[in-house]
Amino acid sequence: LLAQHDIDEGVEVAYYLTRLYRTEHLQPCPYLLGSGVPGYTCGLFSGSFPPPGADGVPFVAPFANEPTGVHGEPNCEFFDVGFASRWHRKSVLATTKLVTKGEEITWDYEEGYGRRSYPSKYN
Repeated sequence: LLAQHDIDEGVEVAYYLTRLYRTEHLQPCPYLLGSGVPGYTCGLFSGSFPPPGADGVPFVAPFANEPTGVHGEPNCEFFDVGFASRWHRKSVLATTKLVTKGEEITWDYEEGYGRRSYPSKYN
């Protein structure tokens, strides 16, 4: 996921739309997020990529990587913005500094993601 133009700090650049799944009944999905709801995890579903709304922000955040390397620094922060409906949660990626055109959009997956197959400060 690459910036198509320079993006100022504090700008929402992409959304996540996920469905709540009971932790013990997870669908196979490579993209799982904490839900903040005990006993549930969030994952992608067939409606995770609706067209952008009036703000023009796309629902493509699941394609944002984390920075690689021991000293990799993210340029975005991930945060939950709450329920979009009873079973769906919406989250956002927002820039934490100026992101220049062509720069990869990245955020820190944090410790809970586990050991990486690539160089990472969490290995």
